[in-house]
Amino acid sequence: MVKRKKDKIPRPLGFGKIVLIGILCFVLVEGIACYIFAPALFHRITDPIVQKAVETFEFSKNTVIAFANKTQETATAWVEQTKEALEELKKPPEAPPPDPTNGNTASKDSMIVQHDGYYTDPVSGDIVLTGGNADILFFSQTAPAWKDKLYGSDPIGTHGCGPTAMAMLISSMTDYQVDPVTMAGWAVRHGYYSRGGGSYHALIPAAARAYGLTVTSATDRTVTGLTNQLKAGKVLVILVRQGHFTTSGHFMIVRGLSPEGKFLLADPQSFENSTALWDPNLIVRELAGPDGDGGPVWIIGSGN
Repeated sequence: MVKRKKDKIPRPLGFGKIVLIGILCFVLVEGIACYIFAPALFHRITDPIVQKAVETFEFSKNTVIAFANKTQETATAWVEQTKEALEELKKPPEAPPPDPTNGNTASKDSMIVQHDGYYTDPVSGDIVLTGGNADILFFSQTAPAWKDKLYGSDPIGTHGCGPTAMAMLISSMTDYQVDPVTMAGWAVRHGYYSRGGGSYHALIPAAARAYGLTVTSATDRTVTGLTNQLKAGKVLVILVRQGHFTTSGHFMIVRGLSPEGKFLLADPQSFENSTALWDPNLIVRELAGPDGDGGPVWIIGSGN
């Protein structure tokens, strides 16, 4: 079923609309009459209105023109910046500055800060003890990087002289790079850590052989016997008792001889001791007693 659409009936104008139309017509008639019969009065009334309209139009026009000019300037600047950025992207990348440590031995050597008995590489910060039978990469067991790390259940800073000494030898005389933390972990895993006592003496020969170094026990532990080993190019690991270096037991490295026949050390607990010259007689007097693991003096070779 479809409903039939009703025809719309036009509504009569309301009273308000009639009054408004009447007023507009009256004003229009009065304006025309005033323009014809009293032009001076007409202009006195309309000129201010026309002037205000003209001023408003001019202000609007100037505002639009200024806005358009500003927009054009901004767009032009943006286009220029975009073009410059695109030109920069098209340029080939600049070559990086030459690496003084990459295949340039002379440049690398010139960066090394050299001292009597050691040098410091400013790139890596490594300290290398020189002048002995092998340049020894120096590690201190009390270095902030690992002094509080555990060797078993004891701090490396107080009980880690054995792993630290072996870390120095292995990093200096082989192609392996191990620090005291790595060496301490190896010692614990292989049973060479002694709770509260540092390291079992067997750590020295076991670690040396594990990393490809040769190791034998020194049977002649006199000044002459140790001096002869050093003159033959060997490096020694020694265990000293209470004395100048320790209040208990302490592993150190004898890395060579000075021209005057003094011993050069690498002491895991003291950089000062490692750059000093030591009387061989003092070292021999403070050696610990013989043990079943080759101590107190082990002769280390490069294994080549």
